[in-house]
Amino acid sequence: MPRDEVSTKESENELKFKPLPEEISLAKRDLLDYILREINQVDGFWRYRYRSIVSKGIGISYEVNTDIGEVDEGLIIVWTLKVLLPKETWEKLAWYRKNKLFKIPKPHPIIRQRERTRHEVAKEEEKEIIESVEKTIEGEEDGEGDQTNHT
Repeated sequence: MPRDEVSTKESENELKFKPLPEEISLAKRDLLDYILREINQVDGFWRYRYRSIVSKGIGISYEVNTDIGEVDEGLIIVWTLKVLLPKETWEKLAWYRKNKLFKIPKPHPIIRQRERTRHEVAKEEEKEIIESVEKTIEGEEDGEGDQTNHT
């Protein structure tokens, strides 16, 4: 038998069989476990960054919540991170900066260049949008003036 016929028959058979509810439940559980592992990696990275921030002398606190709910479309996972920056930390940081004891680290020069480029592009696009809106408004005003004159 030619190979193409075999693959066609296999794909037809796959389409004929519907998964059982137990198989759907197992797939749902496996997918949920996978997504939660990925969220756990993000949480681990945040904990790493938190330790880095605290080691620099910036006192912050945080709270992480993961909520799983079911909606009509499927499952919804909400991962929230709340960071508290107390006023005492601001005052302490201001005192350190005034006495030249602490500087907030700047991003890498390549990252700063990317941010500058993004801002330049955003400014250009903003100008183009403003110009097109002004032209549209002027066109509507001219159109309204013509209509009122002709009636």
